[in-house]
Amino acid sequence: LQVPFQSIGESLDVSHMNRNSYYGHGPCDASAHLMAYAYTAKEVWEEQMDGLELEHGDYVVMELEKYVRGCPELVLQGSPGDIVDVMYGEQLNGHFVLPYAHDSRRIYTLILDDALRRWQSVTPQGMRFMMVLIRHAAKKVSIQQVGVRKNTPNYRDATTFACADELINQVWETSITTLEASHDRTFLNSGCGAEGQLMGDAMIQALASMHIFGTYELSEKAIREFASAQYETGEIPAIAPSDFSV
Repeated sequence: LQVPFQSIGESLDVSHMNRNSYYGHGPCDASAHLMAYAYTAKEVWEEQMDGLELEHGDYVVMELEKYVRGCPELVLQGSPGDIVDVMYGEQLNGHFVLPYAHDSRRIYTLILDDALRRWQSVTPQGMRFMMVLIRHAAKKVSIQQVGVRKNTPNYRDATTFACADELINQVWETSITTLEASHDRTFLNSGCGAEGQLMGDAMIQALASMHIFGTYELSEKAIREFASAQYETGEIPAIAPSDFSV
């Protein structure tokens, strides 16, 4: 119809037709749903807290000591049907963490019962900030513990370094943090980026892992994987799975 609906609405009888709500109370994509929220910071705490009680619509953002890759873990208790969203990311967007960034969803949604529950994500993620939003609550939701469970391999010949220049010491510590956050026993693009190793990062990660971790195993594994993926034309996938080759 080329005319506004209100101009012809009276002549169309839709009372006998089935009606379905286009947007109900349960969104299909929580990340898109929460992107439309307005987040306002009420208080800021510098000190560490032992626990929190949050009501419907409340949220809290926690800053970790450093960027890590691991599994978010919460101990919390609420009422049956309460909905809690856990978001993570490497930076803040004003006063909150974006539930959708860099073409990926960064959110977990929990539906509570009335028991005290310990929840942990199945797969690790990279993060510097974690945000807990009480999307729906009948009463109050008690958050007793928040943490990140991290898997740290024990390397036999890990390197130690220290010098009189504090700036160089900080560069060294940042290098270790970056490398630890960009592999799960295999190299990754980044802690919260592509779940695979990019060709452009391969040499840097190989050399860094040899110097910092004192092991050649990760580099050897990556070289064998790149070699096994090479086409008869000599091209190698830039990252797997991918149709972009170099």
